[in-house]
Amino acid sequence: MTERVEQRIFIKICVKLGHSSAETIRIIRKTFGDDAMSAAQIKVWHKRFRDGRESVESDPRSGRPATSRTPENVERVRAAISKDQQLTVRELEADLGIPKTTVSEILTQDLGMKRVMAKCVPRLLLPEKKEHCATLANDMLQATTSESNFLKKIITIDES
Repeated sequence: MTERVEQRIFIKICVKLGHSSAETIRIIRKTFGDDAMSAAQIKVWHKRFRDGRESVESDPRSGRPATSRTPENVERVRAAISKDQQLTVRELEADLGIPKTTVSEILTQDLGMKRVMAKCVPRLLLPEKKEHCATLANDMLQATTSESNFLKKIITIDES
């Protein structure tokens, strides 16, 4: 049983015993200390029980889900970013129909990207990009070792 439900049971008992909301607040605070519900919430529940409510459970809530950061949406964002890394968060929001805050969370937390001037770039290089950089570095290394005058080909600015 959670703390809130226990406190609601105490409030219900206080109502059945005929205690006022002020007395109920005092009893709840004395019993639960720092973990006690706020006085406003105690008054709300006191009124509900006084008006005939029997259940101590919360009412079911309707509305949209708490998050739209689902695996499907993560994959949709990943696919869109892999096609074009220059997309902004707002463009992704418009294209995918996912809220901007959720797109931002997916990019930073799930895909490991960071924002650079409203564009999203990988925080860590993707395997394909790492391989490309390694290939370029190897080509440069081979060019320097195979050609003795490689450095003479590089144009530098000097005062002469």
